[in-house]
Amino acid sequence: MARKRIIDPEFWSDEEIGLWSHSARLFYIGLWNFADDEGRFKAHKDLLKSQIFPYDKKIDIEKLKKELGSKIYWYSINGSTYGEVVNFHKYQRIDKPQASKIPSPNENIISPPLTKEIIEKITERDKKICQYCGKKADDLVIDHIIPWSRGGRHYPENLVVACRSCNSIKRDKILTEMPKEFIATIYNKDLYTYSEKNIEASKLSSPNIIEVKLSKDKLIEDYVDFEKSTFASWNSFCEKYPTLSKIKEISTDRRVKLKKRYEAQSFKDFGQILQAAKDQAFLFGENDRKWKFTFDWLIENNTNYLKVLEGRYKSKSRSEIKAADPECKVCNGSGFASIEGVRNICPCRRIK
Repeated sequence: MARKRIIDPEFWSDEEIGLWSHSARLFYIGLWNFADDEGRFKAHKDLLKSQIFPYDKKIDIEKLKKELGSKIYWYSINGSTYGEVVNFHKYQRIDKPQASKIPSPNENIISPPLTKEIIEKITERDKKICQYCGKKADDLVIDHIIPWSRGGRHYPENLVVACRSCNSIKRDKILTEMPKEFIATIYNKDLYTYSEKNIEASKLSSPNIIEVKLSKDKLIEDYVDFEKSTFASWNSFCEKYPTLSKIKEISTDRRVKLKKRYEAQSFKDFGQILQAAKDQAFLFGENDRKWKFTFDWLIENNTNYLKVLEGRYKSKSRSEIKAADPECKVCNGSGFASIEGVRNICPCRRIK
C-alpha cells in the first residue's frame, strides 16, 4: 500500500544522490511511498517494478538497487528479500505509526556471501564472546563493525561476534555515533580505533554523528573511575551503618543498570545520595516490614535514588507511632497504607 511521504530539501543537495541516474533518484523516492512506518518494504525486483515503474518496460531494478548504495539496507530472510530505508525516521514524521509486519534486518544473522566457513572462523577467533559487552552467550550473531548498509563488507577485520542485545542497540550505526556510555564500556577497545580509521569508507554524510570530544581512553577512564568510586562509596557507607548489605562485585546485571544511571548527572554524585539517605530512618528498617534499602534498589530505575534525594522516605521513629484508627478511611483500620507505591505506616498512626 502506497503512503504519503515527505521529500526533505536535503535530498536535492545530497552529493551521493547527485551522482545517481535520474531513474535511481525516482526509484529512491518511490521506495519511501511503499515503505511501512518503520521504513521497511518487500524488495522482490518484480514487485518493486510493478509498484514504482508500472509503465517502464526497460527499467533494470537490480541495477538501480546497487546504485542506491548506503541509502538502503538490503537483506534476505528465509528466502525473501526486503529493504530498509536508512535514517528513515530522520526525514519522515509519522503521526500514528503502525508496527511493521516485515521482519527486522536484525533477524538476518547469516546472509550471502557471508559463508559458514567465515562465520566459524570469526566465532573461533572471538572465543564466542560479544566484542561489545564481553558477555559469553549461546545466542551470539555476527556483526559488521562498519554496517553493510554503510559500506562495510564481509572482510574478517570488519566482522565480530556480538550478543543480540548489542547487535540490536548498534543496528546500522558506526561506533563513533554511539552514546559515550556505550563506547566507554566496549570490551574489545580495538573496534573503536578500527571505526575511526574506516569512517570514510562508510560514505557518511549524516549530521547525526556525535562529536566525541573526549578520546576513547578518556571515556573509558571516566566510566571506570565512576564505577569504582560508586562501589567503594557504598561499601564505605555500609561500614558506618552495618545493618546494610555490602556488595562484593559489580556483576553484569549491575553494570548494565549502573551504565543507565551514569547517564543522569544527579546520580553521578553518588555521595550526595548517600548523604541524603542518612536522615531517612525508613531506609534503615524503621518501617513495618523492617525493609532496608540496598545498592541494587538504588540503581534499579531512575526514580528510586531521586526519591532519596528528595527526602521522600523521611519518617518518625517507631516510638512516635500510635495504634491505628479503626475508622480511618485511608487504611481501613489496618494501620498500613500504600503511599506513592510504597507500603508504609498509615498517617493515622503518627503522633503529631
